[in-house]
Amino acid sequence: MDFALPPTGLDFSQSSTENAFGAGSTIARARPRSHTPTANILQSTSLSTIATSSSSLGKSFEKSQKDSDNKPPKPAMPPTSLSGKGSMGSLGNIAAAAMNDSAFAGPSSSSPLTVGTAGVNTLLQQNRRQKLPIALALNEYVHVWMKGEDASSSVIRVFGTIMMSLPLSTLGPLSDQTANESPLKFSVKNAREIKAILPNKKLIQTDGTLKCPNSSYSFSIDRKVIANWLAEQQKAKPESTFHNVDLVRYELSSELFSAPLFYTAYWKTEPLQTDLRIDYKLNTDNNASTHNALLNIVLSTPISGTFDSLNSVPEAKWNQENQTLTWTLTELSKHGECSGSLKARIKLLEGPSTPANTSVQFQIMDSSMAKLEVCLDSDESFFLSMVRRKIIAGKYFCEPEVR
Repeated sequence: MDFALPPTGLDFSQSSTENAFGAGSTIARARPRSHTPTANILQSTSLSTIATSSSSLGKSFEKSQKDSDNKPPKPAMPPTSLSGKGSMGSLGNIAAAAMNDSAFAGPSSSSPLTVGTAGVNTLLQQNRRQKLPIALALNEYVHVWMKGEDASSSVIRVFGTIMMSLPLSTLGPLSDQTANESPLKFSVKNAREIKAILPNKKLIQTDGTLKCPNSSYSFSIDRKVIANWLAEQQKAKPESTFHNVDLVRYELSSELFSAPLFYTAYWKTEPLQTDLRIDYKLNTDNNASTHNALLNIVLSTPISGTFDSLNSVPEAKWNQENQTLTWTLTELSKHGECSGSLKARIKLLEGPSTPANTSVQFQIMDSSMAKLEVCLDSDESFFLSMVRRKIIAGKYFCEPEVR
């Protein structure tokens, strides 16, 4: 596994336990009738939510025009809101890639902000004096290396991005040479947990290295710079109506945080059989970094040897092409079963298997490891239409415990 390379679709480089957690006999199952949205539903919900926001924005523009040409609409309120065994070099590669300025080369290929444009284009053309809407996303990537049953021996690193999304329809107002409008100014507050911070130098001009730690950081982007960037994106992707760009990347002081999920993988190998048990436990400590539910949890491990048959509880899936065993859970929450075991017996035609690392992927919506706040320093020309937060599992794995 190459930790220097980010997983596909992520715009930021991505990227532990008591004895069996006392849950060796507990079988965890995904809730059969969970109301928690899956990945597809989440995407659909985001689209519908933002479309609704755009519709509301349209009504706000129309009402403002009727009441007063000089009275801007009120801004929409934002929602409250590693497999190298024994090698720290892998973690170092992640840090180098995460804070590499070249990563700011362009917009994210897998956007965390997908925004509908109904009504926005026409309304902005009708009244350029109105405030321009922008949306922000705070995505934090948690990388965890678990070295056995002792959760305290885990290595954790957290990197984050602040991404901005702008509708293409704002290009005209931003390019208006007759308008004497102020630049886009924003601040990151409650920032004492930030260990290192790197603004996008293509958009944001700063004087030297930013001092860390600090309670807050302020940034300014000239309107012409934003307009030029939008024009470049329009040429590169003429079919897109919204464009996204990382404004700031940061790393958190890892010693202040704990892993959201602890788990251990126990292996027993024989020439023609492999037994695997994964004990997991949600971090429900009062000092845990987040208390929101883990969604769309996928635990997977490669099984070497010539596969014959599989018996697993709960049911796991076998990928013959990748020689990988995978369990999928819909949700883990402190309000339900927050610990359990995954068990599998793999019969082999030829073996034995070689114990390997077990990785996990998940998302935590409307949450962040750090309690950062992002706000506009001036509301003369821009307003925040949405602020979204999400925690994403990066290089998150545990080493095998061989029995």
